[in-house]
Amino acid sequence: MNMQQCFGAATIAFCVAVFASGDIHSQSPSITSTEVTTRPIVPAEDRQWSYRHAYGILLEIPSPMSRQEIDRHRDILSLSAEQCVLQDKLFDQYQSQCDQLERDYRDIFRDQATLVSSQPRGPVHARDYAELRITEEQFIATLIRHEEDLFNKLAAGLSDNQLPELPRVREHRARNRCMTGRREIAKERADLASLVEQGFPPDTLADVDELLVDYEKVVTPAFLETELACRTAEPLLVSNAAKMLFHDDGTQRSGSDPAFQEESRQLASQYKQILATRLAPMKEVCRINDEYLPKLVQALPKTDADRLRALYLAKCYPQVYPDSLYPEPIHQRFLELPDISEDVVTAAQELWSSYQRNYDRLNTIMREEFDRRQLQMAATWSLNGRKKHEELISSSLLDRVEASELFVKQLLDLVPTSADHVSLAGMLTDWRQESQRVKDRARGGQPGRS
Repeated sequence: MNMQQCFGAATIAFCVAVFASGDIHSQSPSITSTEVTTRPIVPAEDRQWSYRHAYGILLEIPSPMSRQEIDRHRDILSLSAEQCVLQDKLFDQYQSQCDQLERDYRDIFRDQATLVSSQPRGPVHARDYAELRITEEQFIATLIRHEEDLFNKLAAGLSDNQLPELPRVREHRARNRCMTGRREIAKERADLASLVEQGFPPDTLADVDELLVDYEKVVTPAFLETELACRTAEPLLVSNAAKMLFHDDGTQRSGSDPAFQEESRQLASQYKQILATRLAPMKEVCRINDEYLPKLVQALPKTDADRLRALYLAKCYPQVYPDSLYPEPIHQRFLELPDISEDVVTAAQELWSSYQRNYDRLNTIMREEFDRRQLQMAATWSLNGRKKHEELISSSLLDRVEASELFVKQLLDLVPTSADHVSLAGMLTDWRQESQRVKDRARGGQPGRS
């Protein structure tokens, strides 16, 4: 990596990409917003402190505890009606404290973030960037004190049987405070416990609760280590990159200076070491998710297991899943047509099996490519190879569309009568329109492909 690449990479925002999982091969059923959650999820723009997205830089501060989190804590602790009243009272006090915290820091954040976002890159920018991050840490420390105050007061009203569950509640909140959006590897942004909590009713949660407890015990330390590593590394990376291009007074450094060349090599080595420190706990979260996802899938009934797969795929690969063109509904409707022969049914099933093998192959290509690309980004912070990556994904998406179109055509050819086609007409019209939209989007990365 040359000096300019190091500097440019260190000053861009983290790339949010999608990831591939090695254990999931087939497309899970598409899910709608009403299917993926049984609890209300507050949109980001309606949460407190949404101003963290303003001023030209993302303020890396977590949202305060939500009503949804409090309800989950209530379930974990099995609170009585009287204890719920106490919890609600404490939560109201906490929200008032958060409102005051926002007022205390709003102007400070505005001034510091505006200064950082408006400055040319260099040593002064790096210094002010680090000061902004220090202010964020002070803000977060105060937020944590308010939350610990709530938990401590709640603990005073818990029974001896409930108290052992309080550490799990604290860990639940600690994971939710993590700013996972900063991380390049999508699979390690996924909290399986959170996916299950948001996607399933309480009775399903109870069925896998012991497994979730085991998962949370091992994944929470890795989540927190990743959070600390990322927060520690970012100001160091920005400062390191500035030193590679500028003197302390802000003047451009000369690459022809032998002393500077040696210092540049040392800075590049430090840069690589800092990134490696971030990468290790990220990979540990990925390893834990790889271990526990199959366990959760196996423990759930098929319908719930399919839903968890869909949630996980959408979380890890938002550019790939869910596939709006996955033709399973058309295949199922076809099999329900009146008066089709057993030979046609057999032929349709053979077509489906052949299509599914090709479909799995294309999805595996994309997952493995996202895996490779995101690991490279986390290890280097370099944009090298971006165009090749985008072209490969775009080409694979187009191949997937074409495979689905061919399957539907071959399926319809099995029953050439117009009456059978008419019964599928409405579904096919919508599907073909969506197919064209998907191809138009995918061709953005494949100019000239028809």
